[in-house]
Amino acid sequence: MSRVPVGRICVILLFGLSLALPSIVTAEVYQWVDEKGELHFSDTPPPKSKQRGVKVDRRFDRDESAPTRVSVPAGSERAAYKGEGASRLIVLEKVGFDLPPSAKKPKPIGRDCKRDRDISIYDAAGWAKRIQFDSGFYGRLDELGYETPISNQLNFAHEAKKAPELSVIGTIKGVKFGSCGKSTEMTVLWRMFDNLKRKVVYEVTTKGNYRHVAERTPATKSSRQRSVRGLRYGRRTQSGSESLLHGMLEAFVSSANRFFELEQFASLMTPNTAVASIQEEEVEDTEPVVLSLRYGNGTATFSTKVESLKSATATVRTAAGHGSGFLISSGGYLVTNYHVIAGNSEVLVVLGEAELDAKVLRSDAERDVALLQLKGFSNAAPLELARTKPAQGDTLYAVGTPLSEELSHTVTKGILSATRTMKGQEYYQTDAAVNHGSSGGPVFNDQGELVAITVSGLMTRSGGTMDINYLIPIHDALDVLGVRP
Repeated sequence: MSRVPVGRICVILLFGLSLALPSIVTAEVYQWVDEKGELHFSDTPPPKSKQRGVKVDRRFDRDESAPTRVSVPAGSERAAYKGEGASRLIVLEKVGFDLPPSAKKPKPIGRDCKRDRDISIYDAAGWAKRIQFDSGFYGRLDELGYETPISNQLNFAHEAKKAPELSVIGTIKGVKFGSCGKSTEMTVLWRMFDNLKRKVVYEVTTKGNYRHVAERTPATKSSRQRSVRGLRYGRRTQSGSESLLHGMLEAFVSSANRFFELEQFASLMTPNTAVASIQEEEVEDTEPVVLSLRYGNGTATFSTKVESLKSATATVRTAAGHGSGFLISSGGYLVTNYHVIAGNSEVLVVLGEAELDAKVLRSDAERDVALLQLKGFSNAAPLELARTKPAQGDTLYAVGTPLSEELSHTVTKGILSATRTMKGQEYYQTDAAVNHGSSGGPVFNDQGELVAITVSGLMTRSGGTMDINYLIPIHDALDVLGVRP
């Protein structure tokens, strides 16, 4: 959603959710395994011998004083992304603990030798609040060649940001610490949610392990920090907790790596190939798109045609939210706003009870329009276009999916309040109620003929409507898209 302040009001494109992405800091560290199979990491290359070394570009976000990305054992090449082009974008929404009911004396899960006391699951849950699990998660994904919010934010400020197609929640089901924290075992339940299909698509539990390897020479705090740049615990951590926090993060990344190795994970991270199989070649922007357009004869009324008009009106769903759209021609051609689909590699159109993949054939960001084609389209009749423009004071009907998909096919009524020219573009102004999600929806005259597309409106900062909304004349939209009858 884009907002442009206008005094105490703002112009709102009636679509979308936005995700705030973290700022990043980079550092380098070498991880290597010696001939005995023991893991080491340092800020200098490994010794020359038969040892294997991997130079890793670390990425951290938020507070550098908290534990961040560390290492995983080398040799996990089978988890690398093998798809063509960029993978789907995934975001780690949260990491939490599955805590048992409170007990007077919880069962120990390890021993803190430096503090000479047992460790409980509640201790581990408290420490977890100081660990940046997402840095480890994204860091490993980035190494394997997958898209992450960190790699995706390396673009221009005004460039369309890609919305995450998948979300994941990690629930820590259990943690065990070995003798004096020298090893850590963690079990994590992973749940993947498809932001386009709006449902959980995969659940799996993996177990991660980490074994602390002592250096041959005593390590001071400063040299230990140099060995893994960015891994600073700070905040006057209590004695013994540093290595335990380190072990928890390592075990979490180990569990995540096993998750990434699974075939189902790789399949879900591969872009939807169904859209690419639509049997229609994209045409060059300089070539016209010849479609079979229908025109009304002015003899019907909106009320008598409302059911057929609603059947040709769709909800356009993306990973970031939803907007509206409508069928303009046979063959599954659909028109919506550009800002509804901007930055999304996958689009799903909900038409009646069907959910159909859609391919963007052509778009124009300046005029804010886009032409899509549906796959597996069932021949619902497209809308009829008006032959003449509406006049000031004429009745208008807007149809769309405001606020929630449950409110699809909402009809609101108003008049053509004025015709405005803004930045060289013509718009219709109306008092017909529209809201977030209405973007891209069709607007009809009293004869049930298509005259415009909903695009934006003026609202108060609290979200209240001001009955000043803007529409794109349909013939201007089709002309910009190069659509010809």
